[in-house]
Amino acid sequence: VPMLSLDNLTSVEDVRVFVQKVLNKAREQGMNLDGIWIAVEPKVDGLSASCTYENGRLVRVLTRGNGREGEDISANAVRIGDIHIRLPDGMLKEQSTVEVRGEIFMRPSVLNQLNAERKAQNEEPYANTRNCAVGSIKLKDPEESARRFLSFTAYELVCGDMRYTSSGDPMSWFSQAGVPCVQRVGKSRLSGGVEK
Repeated sequence: VPMLSLDNLTSVEDVRVFVQKVLNKAREQGMNLDGIWIAVEPKVDGLSASCTYENGRLVRVLTRGNGREGEDISANAVRIGDIHIRLPDGMLKEQSTVEVRGEIFMRPSVLNQLNAERKAQNEEPYANTRNCAVGSIKLKDPEESARRFLSFTAYELVCGDMRYTSSGDPMSWFSQAGVPCVQRVGKSRLSGGVEK
């Protein structure tokens, strides 16, 4: 299942345009609009990553790359406390392989601390959390990467050919597995239109 990038919607008008496109497509396909839901959740600004587990063990962590092939960042990603090396027993009842997709990011407080240290050493501060997170996860020295205190939050679970987003089915799975996940801000029927 390809790993796609997300678009940002920054205004109510952006949301209205998006909703109208979805409604038009659903009508073209003869879908019942009452069965379509829309969920709103914050977009975490970092680096998209895919954590693959086989028989409960983490076997690799890849960047999104081109959506089908990404860079192997396992050596550094295993040092992120939010990424489990092993899933709790009983989490893989039907599938022996699952892919937990999410975002590796840096909290602003961590960036502030790193920049204070850099300032004390007369070094240029890092520009923003996203660039610092991306650079940190790709460092050649895993110990230095670990000192950057990166975080991970999940938003999608892939089991075989099935994909579940954080707005639907995997929320309880993430919770049971102890995997931090993007928290939904709101969810409503698409047929109800867009509200502020």
